[in-house]
Order: sequence, then structure tokens, then C-alpha cells
Amino acid sequence: MIGKITKLIGNEISGAVSSITDQLGFGLRGGYDSGAEGLMYPLELRGQADRPCIEFTAYDTSSGDVQLKTIWFPCPSGIEISDQATYNTIDLGSLGGALNQAVKAAATTDGAMNKFKVGSNALLNQVKDARAGEIAAIAAMALPGYGDKLQFKAKTILNPNTNTTFSGNSVRSFTFAFKMIARSESEAKEIQKIHKTFRKYTYADSNGNQQNLTLRYPPVWRIRFLDGQKNENKYIPKIYSCYLQGVQSSFNSTAPVFHTDGSPLEVDVSISFQETRALTRFDIETLGDDENRGIGADGLATEQGASDADLARLNEQEAIWETVNKSNESKS
Repeated sequence: MIGKITKLIGNEISGAVSSITDQLGFGLRGGYDSGAEGLMYPLELRGQADRPCIEFTAYDTSSGDVQLKTIWFPCPSGIEISDQATYNTIDLGSLGGALNQAVKAAATTDGAMNKFKVGSNALLNQVKDARAGEIAAIAAMALPGYGDKLQFKAKTILNPNTNTTFSGNSVRSFTFAFKMIARSESEAKEIQKIHKTFRKYTYADSNGNQQNLTLRYPPVWRIRFLDGQKNENKYIPKIYSCYLQGVQSSFNSTAPVFHTDGSPLEVDVSISFQETRALTRFDIETLGDDENRGIGADGLATEQGASDADLARLNEQEAIWETVNKSNESKS
């Protein structure tokens, strides 16, 4: 009787596994690089050489050296990549148009002093061209407590000269979800290692200091989409180096079934990553040229610095403002 019950339970587990794996497309097909190192699910992925995959590699520097920890999954469905720009608005005010013309005039002139002179003259000419009535209206509307009333009475408002301003590009985030089903003891152990690795590298390292006086950043991750030849898939946009933001886990979401050693039949994980910095158009166009995606030889994310051209423009702007300040001081 006990033998029949055991066989029945075994058949039920096998049926549940077959049903779920068929839905996920984890059936045996093709072959994988048998020499590949790291963790992977399912285990037969190692023998499926022509199957597209997604590769997660953590650059662990906690030991002082860079150690690569890699995890492979079959390439998931519904890959989502979002590119966003942030825009705001700015009100230039009543003299905004005149100021804009002055800036444009100054931009065509060489030298900080010449830029200041040309810009100032252009602004004065714009103000002179304004009608006396408009200038009086602007001044009256600026009176404390009377501006709104005067605007309502005249049924006019000061032109806010509203313009759209670019504030930068958002730091991109990515989320991937995987269902892992243990069909053997070895696969249950592999799933446990994968789950532990993701959770482990979400947290900072205390450098062996129990007092937690300092914390080392969690590892940087490289994420790659590989085609059937295990080359990067050129049709899927590249992802820059990332930090692992969070791991959400769910056990036995389909049925409360455990193996005899206590391991769950199913482990669902949802892993969220965020790129280490905001990207520029140059980054997007050249991501494929950098195999490490902005991760240095020390295993850390490289920082984005200003170029020589950017520094030159900043120095020129500082020189202009210094000239303006000196001119104001001499007048006062």
C-alpha cells in the first residue's frame, strides 16, 4: 500500500514538473558548451549548444582579487528595455526673449570681454525697442500687492516665455523573472546555489569587520544576451554595468510539494538591476565595443568624468562671469 502511494506521489510530481517545464520551453534540445563554468538552470542547458541564453556575471572583489561569478539561464521572454529622457520647463520672464538674443549675439564673438560687451549691447537694444507703454506695464505689474490686480484689470499678463529644458537621462533599470523547478537532487542544489548567489550579492560587504564601521559596495554585474553560437546577440540592446537592487523569491507557487530532502519543487525569483550611471548617446552607440560594460580591471564601476572640451567650456564661462562681476563692482 505504501509503495503504491509513493509511486502515485512520484507520478504526480513528475506530471507537475513535465507540465510546467513544457510551458516554459525547458525541454531537451540542441546542446550547450560543456566546458562552461559557473551556475546554470536547467542543468541540461550545459549540453544545449545552440540555445540562446542570458548571462549574469558578478565581479566579486571582497577577497582583494576580482573573482567572476557567472549564472546562465535560457533567454527569457518579454525582454523590456526602456530609454528615457527627463524634461522640465523654465519661465524666462518678460525680458527672457531679449536675454536670449543677447546670449546668441555674444556666442558669435571671441574673447570673454568681447562676449560681455556684445551681449550687453544686444540686451540694451532689445529693451530700447520695447514700447514705453509695455515698459510701464511691466513696472506697474511688478508692484507688490498690485501686479495681479493690474493684470486682471488690463486683461493682460506678463509673457512668461516658458521653454522646455532638458534635465538629463534617467538611470536605466531592468527586471528579470525566472521559474526554477528541481527535477533531481543535483538540480535542487544548483537552484539553491543560484538563489543564494543573487541574495548574497544584493548586500554590502563589511570587510570582515563585525562592527560594520565601513561597508564595501555590493559587486557590479555584467548582463549579456547570448545567441545560439554564444556570441552577444546583436539584435538586443546592450546593458551597461549594473548593481543588483533586489531579489524577490517565491517557493512552490504552483503546488506545496517538497522533495524528500526538504527542497522545494519550485523556486521563483525576480531580480532587479540598476545601471551604475546615466548613459549618454556616445555610451549607447559604443556599448558593444566594451566587453566589460564600464567595469574596470579592479572589478569596480568606472566613473564618468568631464572631457577636455567640457572643461574648456566651463573655464570660458567662468571667465565671462568673472568679467561681469568685475564690471558690476567698478560701477558700484
